[in-house]
Amino acid sequence: MIKNEKYTGDLILQKTYTDDRFSRHVNRGEKNRYYVRDHHKPIVSHEDFEAANAIIEANGLEKGIRKDEDKYKNRYAMSGRIVCGECSGTWKRVKLNNHFGFACNTHVRDKNTCRMKSIPEEPIKAAFVTMMNKLTWGRSRILLPFAEMLKEDRQAEFLDRLNELEVLLEKNGERRQQIHQFFAKGLLDPAVYAEESDALTEEAQRLSAEQNALESKVSGSHEQQEALTRLLKYTAKGMMLTGYEEALFTEHVDHIVVYERTEIGFAMKCGPIFRERI
Repeated sequence: MIKNEKYTGDLILQKTYTDDRFSRHVNRGEKNRYYVRDHHKPIVSHEDFEAANAIIEANGLEKGIRKDEDKYKNRYAMSGRIVCGECSGTWKRVKLNNHFGFACNTHVRDKNTCRMKSIPEEPIKAAFVTMMNKLTWGRSRILLPFAEMLKEDRQAEFLDRLNELEVLLEKNGERRQQIHQFFAKGLLDPAVYAEESDALTEEAQRLSAEQNALESKVSGSHEQQEALTRLLKYTAKGMMLTGYEEALFTEHVDHIVVYERTEIGFAMKCGPIFRERI
């Protein structure tokens, strides 16, 4: 409760995210967050909220605990970011004779489940260089039209609807509390209470589902816009890559899809997937 910004009237979208396997994860920087200030009426001041959280952080530091501290980190930028186009499994970095490459975890466990064989690391890096150079060269024909398309989103409309949903959910909660009090005082027939309680619960679930869907759309659109802005700034320089740059890969690529041993796709953080032969 102390760390929940909603009590201050603000709202953070995409605190969690869903991966390609529909598993839910806490967002620790993997995805951008979208902060909506003064979204609804507060019940705690920002000063009290910040002071309480400062105390929690100070107590943690005394015990050697740091906020969002990761114990393990990937050593290689591509680790955990390669997805199999055949079985949707993830790939891992492996030693292939006298060089390194990547192999599908599913294929390693059972060759009959996935037939996709390992691929060397260097061709993947070379394909990334080629893809980035193509985007730089074709910036006006590829990225700029895509940027215009993203401008036509419905983000403002989504935010208005999110505000409406917040109000409706609040009223729903008040009504549920009210009929519960009536029932506890014997002022409401059990059958009527059960029927109305079920209806309100169903409505709350429907409103929450719509709220979650809209939050994902808003935060996803905002994230794509930011990623596209970074890519446009890079390609505007007109610089052609002569070799693989890990920092550049991490900044612009979300993951890689292996369609065949000779073809992969770079799923960009701004949305599109660009295929390259290897």
